[in-house]
Amino acid sequence: MLDRQRYGFDVQGYVVLPRVLDAKQVARLRDLLEERAGDPGLAEHFPPRADGSVETVDFLGWDSELADLIDHPAVVPVLAELLGAGYRLDHYYGMRQPTGTGMLALHGGGQGMDETFYSCKNGQIRTGLTVVSFALSDTPADGGGFACIPGSHKANFTLPEFNDAFFAGELIQFEEAPDLIRNVPVRAGDVLVFTEALAHAATPWQGADPRWALLFKYCPAWATWARHKPADSELLAQLTPAQRLLFEPPYVDAPRTAVQSGVPAS
Repeated sequence: MLDRQRYGFDVQGYVVLPRVLDAKQVARLRDLLEERAGDPGLAEHFPPRADGSVETVDFLGWDSELADLIDHPAVVPVLAELLGAGYRLDHYYGMRQPTGTGMLALHGGGQGMDETFYSCKNGQIRTGLTVVSFALSDTPADGGGFACIPGSHKANFTLPEFNDAFFAGELIQFEEAPDLIRNVPVRAGDVLVFTEALAHAATPWQGADPRWALLFKYCPAWATWARHKPADSELLAQLTPAQRLLFEPPYVDAPRTAVQSGVPAS
């Protein structure tokens, strides 16, 4: 990570990597996803969410360009610095949000669940569950989408009214805390990296066209958040050796080859 990126991540809990994908790549991926979303035979890959948006699952085997996002060279060194050698892909999904959809209550923040920890000791950041979100749509600051309380990953206090509402399945009126919550603007092709320790949410999408984002969530080599789901043999056959390592289960009893450098993890 660049010094300014490292500083920004430590202070805010997120960093935006600009122009990771070019316009042609973004268009190609959007077209691929939109085409698949319109295929009745693939309905099981696009389960609807309660808020009216659509979640995309099990899409990595559709095209090598999708699979190559999991170890994109612009993202690998950032994950290596945040998670340590031998990190693993915990789970992934995409989101398609038509206008007015995509509201998710605020959750996370501060000294919360152990698997979403954040620490910085002796100049070394370490995170638990960490999200890499590829933006396939322009998202202005007032357009909706990803929102957070910057810096809340280091909070010493929680917001019980937000957490209680989230776990009760209720929605939060974001106007209740306009001084705390902000949307993070990104452009199509940018990548947003954030720690799940950050208090974050989604506000309704305001754009005229649907918003697409592909989210990949990683854990340290020894940790897991979601129930482990091995990659099927068809997908594994399409992956590189380094990519296959990302699908291994968590463990600490033997060295794991570091995806980012090919050296044994300590």
